[in-house]
Amino acid sequence: MHFRLLALLTLLGCPGGDTGKDSGDSDDTDETGDTGTTDCPDGSAPETWYADADSDNYGDAAAATTACDPPTGTVDNDLDCDDADAQVNPDAIELCNDEDDDCDGATDEDVGTTWFADTDLDGVGDAANAVTACSAPAGYVAEAGDCDDRNENVYPGAVDVCSGIDEDCDGTLDDEQTGVLVATDGTVTDITAALAAGTADAPTYIGDQDGYTVHLDTGEVRLCEGLYYAKIVVADLGSDLAVIGLYGPEATILTTDGTSGGDDGSIIAVTEATLRIEGLTITGGVGSEGNTKGGGVAITQSGAVAMTPNITFTDSIITGNTTDYGGGIALLDYGSVWLTDTLIFGNTANEVGGGVWVQEHGELYCSATTVGGAGVIANESPIAGGFYFSSKSSGELSSTGCDWGDAGLDDNSVNDVQRQPHFDNAWCFGNATAVTDSVVCDSTGCTGTHEVACP
Repeated sequence: MHFRLLALLTLLGCPGGDTGKDSGDSDDTDETGDTGTTDCPDGSAPETWYADADSDNYGDAAAATTACDPPTGTVDNDLDCDDADAQVNPDAIELCNDEDDDCDGATDEDVGTTWFADTDLDGVGDAANAVTACSAPAGYVAEAGDCDDRNENVYPGAVDVCSGIDEDCDGTLDDEQTGVLVATDGTVTDITAALAAGTADAPTYIGDQDGYTVHLDTGEVRLCEGLYYAKIVVADLGSDLAVIGLYGPEATILTTDGTSGGDDGSIIAVTEATLRIEGLTITGGVGSEGNTKGGGVAITQSGAVAMTPNITFTDSIITGNTTDYGGGIALLDYGSVWLTDTLIFGNTANEVGGGVWVQEHGELYCSATTVGGAGVIANESPIAGGFYFSSKSSGELSSTGCDWGDAGLDDNSVNDVQRQPHFDNAWCFGNATAVTDSVVCDSTGCTGTHEVACP
């Protein structure tokens, strides 16, 4: 009976033995004693703390721990980008040291020195092309102020020469009374001192002869505005020389003030050579060969050189010169001259050819690009105030668009063109009204689209 009751109780599932727990035990405690709760003793949640190895109050995001209270050597932020260096943190000042001192993700930003691009390598940079860096990048310098960073000869403190360029960056293009020689290879030589030494009685000689103050036979002489006591004398066949007034004839004047100025009284004398003149006024000359021929300009050529003028004048003025033959210009033998936008006016010859005298076979070609821009006007001589041919059968004159003076205004006196015998051969023309108006004179005489009766 006893055994049958025990078996029945077993079948009904009644506790028949010790389960290992007391009826008052909680089921949330394991063998380790960890209750599994996320609360700190004060009921708050644990926080994340970051190691601050360099003690700069900013922590390392890569060294984090969770605890209710901050472990020793930790802080509550992860903003330090180098926890081994106390000088590196978000509050640090960015320095030039190739490091991100302020932890903003950039290195050496907005610090350092301002540097300026020096493209032409003259030691002075362009203020409009600047960078800030801790050291000079390649091609940059510390000094700014270059007004043309493409030209190594232009920078503050450079020597300002006559070039049409503001070399010294002072805001003005050129100083007055200055000049340079520009060789065919581009080399520039300052000749200001040589020009300044000239006087009316002892002018500066420019040309291809030994002993001249400015000795050259090729290249360009460039003159800035001013009055120069100077002469140009070229005497070697094949010389290729130009003298240019950069600021035009009204501003650039060559003169000897009415003196012989040495052994040759012409301001320009060319023999068996070529010369280009641009932007100059030639005045105050008294002529070559004993002060008798070519007051302003004397040209000699022993043999004909087809279509090759000895002198080409462009945008120039020949005025106020006086001599016996050819107050403005004398063309000796085969001498020739081409005038473009150039005026020969107000010259005087005591004998013949107030403006131009042609001794033998000389040739003159005159052209204007604008009405009134060129001509032979207001010159005086007892015979042929404008232009005189000494030969009965040689010499040539061609004028296109050039003025010859209007009566009562700026006419040549007497007559515009005469040829020997002068009492039988005289022609007069007025001022051009179009650049196509022409005058042509050769051995047969003269014709012109604007011919008028001589007084």
